[in-house]
Amino acid sequence: SAVARSPEANEAAVLVNQIQTQNRLAMDPEIDRLVSLREKVRQAKDFAAADELRELFRSVGIELQEREKRWTTTDGRVGAIPLWTSLVC
Repeated sequence: SAVARSPEANEAAVLVNQIQTQNRLAMDPEIDRLVSLREKVRQAKDFAAADELRELFRSVGIELQEREKRWTTTDGRVGAIPLWTSLVC
């Protein structure tokens, strides 16, 4: 996979793939994990991988709103994108 640049990007891609394979929407804890992993990728300045992950997330109904620091889902859920200081992966 083109996303497999770092352990974080790879883990996120694998999780998205599992969700797609099971043909379901992501659960909140999974979304929190995915968003945290992507923030780690952004923190490492791997913006190409971060952009690929954003597109992958869209494929399972997760939209990132970076200016508002939040994520939304196609079924109406909303959550926060964590601050880098609070990231634990």
